[in-house]
Amino acid sequence: MPQAYPPELSFAKSARPRCPQCQSRMMLARIEVRPAASDLLTFQCVACEATESSAWADGPTGSR
Repeated sequence: MPQAYPPELSFAKSARPRCPQCQSRMMLARIEVRPAASDLLTFQCVACEATESSAWADGPTGSR
């Protein structure tokens, strides 16, 4: 089941990174929650549809 993060959660500069190909803002497309490791955040560009993934060592909520 997908896990929802609280609305007050701030991803700071990672909230909407720039696309490495076209420099448009990317949207958070998916969060893969990993039980024993970091969460994997996948961003997708709304302009060129490029994707980029970023691992969070403690998960975005810092709960681990």
